[in-house]
Amino acid sequence: MFGRAPGARKIMILSASVIGTSHIRAGLPCQDAHALAALPNGAQLFALADGAGSAPRSDEGAKLITGAAIEALKAVLAWQSAAQTDWPSTFKTIFEAALGGVRQYAGDMQADANAFAGTLLCGVWWDGGLAAAQVGDGALVIRAADGGLATALAPANGEYANETVFLTTRNALETMQVFTASKPITGLCAMSDGLTRLALQWPARAPHANFFEPLLAFAASAESRNAEIEAFLSSPRVCARSDDDKTMILFAK
Repeated sequence: MFGRAPGARKIMILSASVIGTSHIRAGLPCQDAHALAALPNGAQLFALADGAGSAPRSDEGAKLITGAAIEALKAVLAWQSAAQTDWPSTFKTIFEAALGGVRQYAGDMQADANAFAGTLLCGVWWDGGLAAAQVGDGALVIRAADGGLATALAPANGEYANETVFLTTRNALETMQVFTASKPITGLCAMSDGLTRLALQWPARAPHANFFEPLLAFAASAESRNAEIEAFLSSPRVCARSDDDKTMILFAK
């Protein structure tokens, strides 16, 4: 799957959400979800959510959150260009829309919105820039035109490694991180927290080059397939280091 703006190189996109081995053992569903969309001008939209393990319907919540975020991004970019958008205030509106979608659905189901709790990381990549934001403990790593890697959005954890803020948490939007870049980005990797301990150097949360460089090179290949990313995320090598659900979105050109 890829999109292309006039005169731009193809953007190759790979993505997968896989169930963690701990969830398989416990008979739980995959509580991660992701969504993608391409605009006619070649801009690429992405969103991922990690449902709270303590929330009984967080698998539904993750799907609701990502779908609502993508629709809100589409609505914004239907009438203004990504390069001219005030992203800090716009992401606040987008996250409020996603939260509103969860609350409405919960009301329709006569349930507490916290039953659908999940994190949210979403953004848009266009030819010449990137804007992204998150509430929670996912991460976004980017590759600049010179090949340098950087953590654009870092995991936000509480006192303990498995604590974070969810979209339904009171005052969650006060913790929202926003990243914007008005220069070309040649690759990105968005991931849920099931991968952050493998992919980032702690406590600095800097990218492991040996993890990201092969993945981004693989993503840039026209022969690459989502099934191969799924196989990688479900492999014994990865699962030996993380038994949580895992989501990865890769863009490269």
